[in-house]
Amino acid sequence: MDDAFVQAFTNSGLRRVLFVAHANAANAKGCSSGSPYPLDRADQTRQLTSKGVKAAEFSRKWFQALDYKHKAFVTSPARRVVETCQIMAETRHGAGADVSMELMHSLHPCDLVPACHQLFSKLGEASLEAYYKEGGQAALDEYADIVFEELINLISTRVGPSTRGDTLSIFGHSVFLNAVCRRMASAFKMESEHLSNLEAIKLGETEGLLVEQTDGTPLLRYLHCRALSAISDHPLYSTLAG
Repeated sequence: MDDAFVQAFTNSGLRRVLFVAHANAANAKGCSSGSPYPLDRADQTRQLTSKGVKAAEFSRKWFQALDYKHKAFVTSPARRVVETCQIMAETRHGAGADVSMELMHSLHPCDLVPACHQLFSKLGEASLEAYYKEGGQAALDEYADIVFEELINLISTRVGPSTRGDTLSIFGHSVFLNAVCRRMASAFKMESEHLSNLEAIKLGETEGLLVEQTDGTPLLRYLHCRALSAISDHPLYSTLAG
């Protein structure tokens, strides 16, 4: 599957994929803020809170400061993720040409890998490292393979070389996005040291992970705006590899 992804990525004219976690959302029924919640279909209906809307608007500054030319925005079908994408990706490239939004159902883990549900009910939105310590690597790898297969199909059929741009931004859910990002980094043969750095990240709300392939060299970056009262006009990088 690695070769199929790299070929689809290259043939489509892509240079980078950015993974972005959704903003703050309303609590699931019977769950307190910050606690694990059921990964069921009802979970997909939760919407952003006013705090989440403000955070997405704030984070739109780092997102737009990157000034990448997008082929498409890809999003989980969950309402809170779609809303985050709509706010952060409020941008156009060229003469009023809108960038399309594609729904990818596997980005929400409902009904895909039961072991992921069990782990999430215990750990919630933690780092990959925390999940691996609980024996969860196989389950998250299985989930990432499911998403990877759907992503390869999307790139091959919907985001071809005739589509303008060189960037794909994928909006989804923390820890599950991390797993897919790690799968992609592995497909690009990133060194184990950089994969370990990725595994240690607990991806926060409206934070991003960037995988970039330039001149055959894969780069991994962690994008966020923590503890900042203002956003400058340049990309806010915390470089993990490169």
